[in-house]
Amino acid sequence: MLMETPAGGATEFVNAWLDKEAAAVPFSTYVFLAAMPDFCTYDSYVGETYGDRFGEGFSKSWTRGIRGLRAEGTDALHVVAAHMHATGKEVLAAIRVSDTHHPQIGHTRPLCPQFAIDHRQFVIRQPDGRTNETALDDSHPEFRRHRLNI
Repeated sequence: MLMETPAGGATEFVNAWLDKEAAAVPFSTYVFLAAMPDFCTYDSYVGETYGDRFGEGFSKSWTRGIRGLRAEGTDALHVVAAHMHATGKEVLAAIRVSDTHHPQIGHTRPLCPQFAIDHRQFVIRQPDGRTNETALDDSHPEFRRHRLNI
């Protein structure tokens, strides 16, 4: 949905998109992906809002939708919850905890969380010495606190 959301009229677009979904498939609970895992579709004090660290010129994936809603003084989770609740539907905010969507850890990778860049000590270490791992190891209490705070 956010990938298709225009910069102008974002709230109206999201509401219409949700109405199409509800008309196509009957459901009582809508699950909305709010964070994947460190990248949030809302302004977060702990996680990072997708696209923000790359500046205004960055426009991949969810960025246009996030910024369009932000310009209207809201965010996707608030719009989805308000619209679905108004139609009698329950909303669950999904937060993926251990996803990886980046092949390498690096600042130029849009799907590599800044937390992983800043805290490489939490990257999973494979016993065979492979260096291609990008997932973070939740056995570290500091890492778990970070994710739970999102």
